Amino acid sequence: MRTDVSGIDHVMITVRDLADAHDKLSRLGFTLSPRGEHSHLATANHTAMFSADNYLELLTVRAPQPANQAFALPPGQDEGATALALRTSNPNGLRATLHAEGFETAEPIKFSRAVDDDLARFTTVALTPRPDLGLTVFACCHHTPELVWRPALLAHANGAIGLRRIGFVSAAPETQAAAYGRLLGAPPMRTAWGFSLSVGGVTLEFRPMSPPADQKPSGLVSTLGFAVASIPALERYLVGAGVPFTTDGPIRRVAASYAAGCDYTFEPVEWRDDE
Repeated sequence: MRTDVSGIDHVMITVRDLADAHDKLSRLGFTLSPRGEHSHLATANHTAMFSADNYLELLTVRAPQPANQAFALPPGQDEGATALALRTSNPNGLRATLHAEGFETAEPIKFSRAVDDDLARFTTVALTPRPDLGLTVFACCHHTPELVWRPALLAHANGAIGLRRIGFVSAAPETQAAAYGRLLGAPPMRTAWGFSLSVGGVTLEFRPMSPPADQKPSGLVSTLGFAVASIPALERYLVGAGVPFTTDGPIRRVAASYAAGCDYTFEPVEWRDDE
C-alpha cells in the first residue's frame, strides 16, 4: 500500500432524507454523531465512528453547487455510496505523487464543521472522476481527529467495531479491481467469486453483476460489512429492535430497506476469510 495512504478513512452514503437515514441506523444499533454542517460545501451529515479508526458518513446535499456536485444524487438514482475517502496525513504530498503517476486531482479543499464549541477541520483532495473507480475517491486529512473520534461515539449497541468490507458489483470487476489496485498500490487478488484487495484492515471486494438488469448501476457499492464484538449480542440486539436478518455462516445480513444505501453485513471481529 502507498506510504502516504494509511487506510480507508470512511465511506460516504448520500441520502435525500438525513433524518430518516439517522433513524434507520440508530435502530440498527449505531451511535451517530449530532447533525453537522460543513462550511463552504452546503452539506450536512451524521457519522458512525469506530474504534478501528474508520467511520461511516451519512451525507445530504443542502444546496447543490460545484463544490458538492460529486456527492449529489442524480434524479432517479437510488440513495447509496457516492464516495470513498482514503486516509492521509500529507494531502499535498499525496496529490503530487498521484499527479506524477498520471492521476488527475482537484485543488485541495479546506473546510470545517462545528463540534460543540470548537471546529473539526479537514483538508481533502479529490481525484477527477474516473468511470473505472465507480465512486468519487478522495483523500482526507483530519487536522483535529480528537474532535471526530470522541469516546462517547465509539460505543455501538450492535457491537460494531469498524468497517471490514466494501462490496462492489461491476460489469467489469477485473478492470475496477485493477484501477483501485493501481491507485492504492495494493495489487488485487483473484478469488473464487471475483477480486479483492486489502487496505489497512478493510477489504474491497469486486464481484460480477448477475444479471446486470437486476442490480445497481455498474461499479457501485452493494454491501458494507462491519466487524462486531459478538454475533450473539448482535443477534439479541437486532431481535429486540425488530430488525430482520439472514444468516450465512458467520455473517449476518440486514437488507438495504432497514439500513441506508445498501445491504449491511456483520461478522465476528476475529473472523477473516481473506487471510
